[in-house]
Amino acid sequence: MDSNETSPAVTSAQIRAARALLGWSRAEAALHCGVGVATISRMERDERLPGDRVLDSMISAFEKSGITFFKDARGHGVAIAERVSA
Repeated sequence: MDSNETSPAVTSAQIRAARALLGWSRAEAALHCGVGVATISRMERDERLPGDRVLDSMISAFEKSGITFFKDARGHGVAIAERVSA
């Protein structure tokens, strides 16, 4: 990413980590996010950020699946909600 670009809502590393935590392939992530596999791939490789609307859709899909994206003093991170069985 160019230094002139603003910081994204999530980083490429967070997208990779979120997908790994959910056990999703790139194709599965693309399906859940409503985007193409190439979009997921480019985002994960930090080649090109999608537009705001697409990025918001991706974040929403991960969050609906239990992912929380955060940024604190230590940096960016990802957490997954613990599933409790009844």
